Amino acid sequence: MSQEIIEPFLKVFLDRFAEIRTQNSEEIPSFTQIYKNGNLICEAFNSVEISEDSSLHSEVLAISEAKRICKERYLTDCILITTLEPCLMCGGSILLSRIPKVAYLVPAKLGEGISSLPLETIYSRNFFPELVLIKSETTKELFKTFFKDKRN
Repeated sequence: MSQEIIEPFLKVFLDRFAEIRTQNSEEIPSFTQIYKNGNLICEAFNSVEISEDSSLHSEVLAISEAKRICKERYLTDCILITTLEPCLMCGGSILLSRIPKVAYLVPAKLGEGISSLPLETIYSRNFFPELVLIKSETTKELFKTFFKDKRN
């Protein structure tokens, strides 16, 4: 994963984190960008709480927008980068969209993220993206604080 993608991604996320938290303190501040041939084509934040629709994760919103922009069913020449490891639902969307590379900053608990998809699911699709964990202590601490505050 190139620094030309990671640095701008982190900057936008960190710049907009406080703004998003102010707008809706209950919304998990998950942020996703999709790049095609090294160029940013779309980005999205979670909209679950705002819309009251549990399917509107940042990854699903970004994938939908990328398909609309590219006018393609499959995103075979795209990279998805997101703050949190995509959940199993988002993992399904990634597989069905054939996104070849997925990078994330904070891993999910065992059994909750795309890296926990069962082999049967992977084999049935005959496709699985390269997963890249880019450790970011800043992002990890932001989410740790967010979830701690949410529980209190």
